[in-house]
Amino acid sequence: MKADSSELVRLTESQIEPAAETLAKAFHDYPVFIYVFPDASERRDGLPILLQSFVHYGVLHGEVYATSRNLEGVAVWLPPGYPGGFSIAPEVSKDALDRMAYWGSQVYPVRKRHVPFDHWFLEFIGIIPELQGKGYTGILLTPMLARIEREHLPCYLDTEVEKNVAIYQRYGFSVVEDMEVPGTKVRSWGMLINTGPLEDSGT
Repeated sequence: MKADSSELVRLTESQIEPAAETLAKAFHDYPVFIYVFPDASERRDGLPILLQSFVHYGVLHGEVYATSRNLEGVAVWLPPGYPGGFSIAPEVSKDALDRMAYWGSQVYPVRKRHVPFDHWFLEFIGIIPELQGKGYTGILLTPMLARIEREHLPCYLDTEVEKNVAIYQRYGFSVVEDMEVPGTKVRSWGMLINTGPLEDSGT
């Protein structure tokens, strides 16, 4: 099955739970979430719940898109002025929430340092594992990046999987920071695509 850009849909609050399920499948073995949920069974149960809060934030304050109503892939985009965040879910252990909060405290300053001006933030993009490599990433990325270019704004993302760096570079992103997040043994790449004049931001 190949992706079809004509089916790209913007998600609403009624689709938060299934969108989080798609992202949880995509990110089950992702280094950040292995750090947050070291136990695989806890990760299987807790990750969809945790991701619901991120998707909810995106629906309320940004834009969340899926490849189709079947939700093969989901992307969460946050506009200027909305740094991102998640709410406390009582079903998720305090230890996991503490690790998630710690992670944010380490990576958010990196983004703030490199883009202390108006920008879009690609917080999540995930494709269910069995459909990866079939064009869904491009379908989710291309329309939004074209719009961001028309708005003359930069776009930032971070990834914790080295092979993803080359994928994002094909869409115009460049690595602005490569770091091992203190206390985690997880490597993170901050990436930026600039489609507007940085001098307008005072940098």
